Amino acid sequence: MKIAEKRGMSKMEIMDAKQVFQEWGDSLTPGYETIIDLNIVRRSQKGFNNDNYCHALFFTDYMFRKAQHSICMLTGGISNNGFLDILFNSFSEAVKRIAEKGGEVKLITLGPSICDRVDKLREQFKNTLFIEPALTTSGGPLPHFIICDDKMVRDEQIHGELSDKTDANEVKAMVYFNNQAKATVKREKFEGYWKALREAK
Repeated sequence: MKIAEKRGMSKMEIMDAKQVFQEWGDSLTPGYETIIDLNIVRRSQKGFNNDNYCHALFFTDYMFRKAQHSICMLTGGISNNGFLDILFNSFSEAVKRIAEKGGEVKLITLGPSICDRVDKLREQFKNTLFIEPALTTSGGPLPHFIICDDKMVRDEQIHGELSDKTDANEVKAMVYFNNQAKATVKREKFEGYWKALREAK
């Protein structure tokens, strides 16, 4: 990518991917939307390859902007300038929209941090946005995933600890925008985790 090249680098780091989204998102988003919308119109249940952190931002942004009734998300820590903080505009609008329709947004975080803006949003929408922290004690790391409206799914591969200096290509996933079967499987898994966390309190 040109940002990486300008910094004398041969690869894109996560900080570069964030910069691409923040600086060029408005101009690049319509291209992503056209491809995804065509997929939905054709009623295709096939997934899109999410090959790096930059793809993750654009695909998840689309999911948040289209979500109407529910979001379930198993993610790492929600840090300042982290993934959800970068996507805060579309995420916060989704929370407001879902609140108006009586839906829920549920996050399971595999890290202790919650960024300031998301924490304030939780306070503002106490009956809509729920966050449960969790720590994996056995079996290794869990793969992160997002489900929106029980039909859109972003299913991420397991990766190591991420930082702004991590190679952006370390983040990979499959993304489905019209696959209720995939969403149902992931939703059942999520709700199982959610129930266990609530009962453990």
